[in-house]
Amino acid sequence: MGLFNIWVTHSCNLNCSYCYESGIREDISFDQKLFNDLIFFIVESSKNWEEVMINFHGGEPLINFELIKRVIYKLEDINFNCFYSLTTNAILLNKSILSFFKKYEVSLSISIDGDRTSNDKSRRDWKGKSVYDIVVKKISSCLENGIEPRIRMTVVPENVQYLSNGVKSLWKMGCKTLVAAPDLFSPRWSMENISLLKRELKKIRNFKNNGQNTFDFFDHDPYRKKGRCCGGVYEYSIAPTGDLYPCTFVYGKKEYCIGNINTGIDNTKINNFRAVYSEDNYNCIKCKDKDYCIANRCKYINMAVCNDYLEAPKLVCQLYNLLKLD
Repeated sequence: MGLFNIWVTHSCNLNCSYCYESGIREDISFDQKLFNDLIFFIVESSKNWEEVMINFHGGEPLINFELIKRVIYKLEDINFNCFYSLTTNAILLNKSILSFFKKYEVSLSISIDGDRTSNDKSRRDWKGKSVYDIVVKKISSCLENGIEPRIRMTVVPENVQYLSNGVKSLWKMGCKTLVAAPDLFSPRWSMENISLLKRELKKIRNFKNNGQNTFDFFDHDPYRKKGRCCGGVYEYSIAPTGDLYPCTFVYGKKEYCIGNINTGIDNTKINNFRAVYSEDNYNCIKCKDKDYCIANRCKYINMAVCNDYLEAPKLVCQLYNLLKLD
């Protein structure tokens, strides 16, 4: 499936401590010409794709809900066949927005890090106030309106000991699909934190549920090959300026800009990146699990964490080995 990440805003109404986009806060939006160019780029670039996902990104994307509506209305008007998705902190969700998402089958993900204790460790507003009660209320509103959001949890060293309690509370709330990911950029991970994580994951595996609830950590599937990165080939992150980036992890960094929706793709740059995609990491070459681990696939995470496309972050290896254990 091909993916267009459309950055509808850089603004956010929360001040999460682990936000990797915190350095991008100037707020601009697509003017009418760029909006038309955006639609043209999406349609033309995906002509040979079997499936297309339009993902609305931010910042907090619902701050610019009007642009989200414009994009969907236009694509629906020209009968463009695609799926829609969006991840939100839920603060701005209301019945009108939920009705719109339900009508156009927008796949909704909500960010919450578990129970109150866990969420309040990292996710607060700009005044430092808790937003937990607001988000829980919005999740309940989703469920009451027939929308089952995917729950997106971020695990950091400061909240790892609360992970199992968080999963239990979210399942009890009626949330069926939970996805958790570690903050790979935190320098505070230690062997003690990883041991705590191992304990928490074991607790979650031992939970009894009705068989409908799911929990996925770190996109871990020991039986599914990850394949190679497709950034700039079947995946684009599109800025409100029209600039194009191959991955959300390098969005806004000019050295990774691969073109513009007006001027087209810099194929030389993309070919250079693709050459990197095809290589194994130095510390993964002899690993029998290299095809099943994100470390060997996600070169931009490697660069962001280790400043080297071909060096896997030590934390990724530690977590993957932990997940292989029964």
